[in-house]
Amino acid sequence: MRKTLLLTLTLLLLSLAIPQMGQARQTDDYTIFYGYCAFEEPSPKTAIGYESEPSHLGVAAYYESDFLKPFVGDQVIGIRVAVLKDVSASVFIKKNVEGTPLQQKEVHLKKGWNEVLFDTPQPITQDGSYAIGYEFDNAKEVNIIGVQSFGRAHEHGIYLSQYGGKYLKYSSGYGSNLMVQMIVRGRQREHFINKLYVNKVTTQEYVKAGESSSLTIDATNYGVNSVDYIDVSYSFAGEHVDKLQLPVNLKPGQTAAIEMPLKGLVKTGLLHTEITSFNGTQLPTPLTYEQMVYYYTKSYPRVILQEQFGTERSRITPYAQTDLNYALPGYEDKVVWIQHHVGFNEDKFTIPGSRDLLFFYGNPATYCPAMMLNRRVMKGPYTVPTFAVPWSERIQELYNEELERPAFAEIALDGEYNPATRKLDIKISGNIATDQIDPNNCVVSVAVIENNIYSTTQEGLEDVPGGEGYIQQHTIRSFATEALGSAPQWGEDGHFTYHGSTVLDNSWKDNEVNIIAFVHKKANKVNLSDNEVYNATKRALSALPTSLSPVISSDIILHVDRDRIVCSVPTRQIQIYDMWGRLHVNYDLDPGHYIVLVQTEDGVERIVKVTI
Repeated sequence: MRKTLLLTLTLLLLSLAIPQMGQARQTDDYTIFYGYCAFEEPSPKTAIGYESEPSHLGVAAYYESDFLKPFVGDQVIGIRVAVLKDVSASVFIKKNVEGTPLQQKEVHLKKGWNEVLFDTPQPITQDGSYAIGYEFDNAKEVNIIGVQSFGRAHEHGIYLSQYGGKYLKYSSGYGSNLMVQMIVRGRQREHFINKLYVNKVTTQEYVKAGESSSLTIDATNYGVNSVDYIDVSYSFAGEHVDKLQLPVNLKPGQTAAIEMPLKGLVKTGLLHTEITSFNGTQLPTPLTYEQMVYYYTKSYPRVILQEQFGTERSRITPYAQTDLNYALPGYEDKVVWIQHHVGFNEDKFTIPGSRDLLFFYGNPATYCPAMMLNRRVMKGPYTVPTFAVPWSERIQELYNEELERPAFAEIALDGEYNPATRKLDIKISGNIATDQIDPNNCVVSVAVIENNIYSTTQEGLEDVPGGEGYIQQHTIRSFATEALGSAPQWGEDGHFTYHGSTVLDNSWKDNEVNIIAFVHKKANKVNLSDNEVYNATKRALSALPTSLSPVISSDIILHVDRDRIVCSVPTRQIQIYDMWGRLHVNYDLDPGHYIVLVQTEDGVERIVKVTI
């Protein structure tokens, strides 16, 4: 009886203790979502995935020990995942992206955000790092991977694996972060308060004389309390300028852009910014950011040089073409476009000059579809001038980023074209701001492109509406300068000129040919961030003046007979061009003006203008 009574009392005490222990956990434990991405809802505009064919995909974000250091001693108890459609997936946490999963759960993810808890929490250690993500079978024409809108990209923000292969870093290609977050739990309150993660600090790279400027702090509150204010100080060109207390008013989970006015930027110099405290609590080490700011007095209207890399061997090039086409409306007079048929094998449109540009990829592993804008390394996670063609809205963001930058050069294109000889004479002129650009490091390039080229050899045609043929656009046919630019003639005050010539192939349609000229830095294959295009321009071949060779010996007479052109002497050939440079068959000619190239049997060539 005594043993029975003691056992009953013990069980009673235990039953009373369990709720108390549960309540203690709710009181003392703190839980937050922590990662690179913001707390926004997933959008189909930024979703990624392979649409061309079914595949097994894996995606991940990698968090180094420095990023996790604020939570040493706490635990990762699960992950938070955002998708665009319902999907069955395997959610994992690893030590690194190529490691064996430490925890892995088969789950059904619902559209939107999902919380997945692991069976065993993973401790956060002093030198520990983690990769989190998920794998799934991707059906054809389905983009379900949630990716945040651009603005806070991290270099480890997206890793992608296809067909069970190696995980490759795609942050620079997609320019954003995978929508995954760690669920972190711990009992040390100081780990979870005043947790403001500064995604980036930016200011205008160029400040014009007489204009105001400001600094923007893009930050996310990962803590369990509101961040009401932060303390910021800055110096410029080596001199302390100001210290400010900025109101923030960020609730837990919120992201905001905090703007701070700047003063004293009246020359070119280094802007040094320090964030020293959150809510009055001093940071152990200030968060520091540095950026060069360039002071200028004069600029010119900018036109962007867009270079696309895509070949007929790439099945997804047509999809990239669609995104680029959707991005262009509203920017037609601000963007000139060249497509190089290199990057993923080659095709019948590949030219040697395009091969000379492959160093812009930064390593031997090239790909397409890819693109460059002004041959610059764009802001964000990008490390080389080339990047994967993103969605159209992102392309427009990059356009706007470039258009906000002042152009310190202007360039004009003129010349003459002889439709009979196919010779194109080119005349380039322009000016540079010599206080911003070094003439000794400045060259010009001229490219001949052709539009509306019908092709039946583009791969992936079965996925293209119509499916039987494809129209190649913006295709580079030749460089009329050296592929990496030719030195112009320099005059006073930064004025330059360049004269050159080239002969167009007979197969190119003159009415579809455009000439693109741009002024830029000399090619720097060592420092890829030092290849900027200063400005560009475009002109249709049909808009150039037409030159004619001097006419005609008196013994060669042309006349019209039944809508045909007939010569008074025996001929080897008669070539007939309209005023657009189009070659015509000598039969049933429409009324109008024509340029006729006559070659007699004795080898005499003459050019005659004929009106029907």
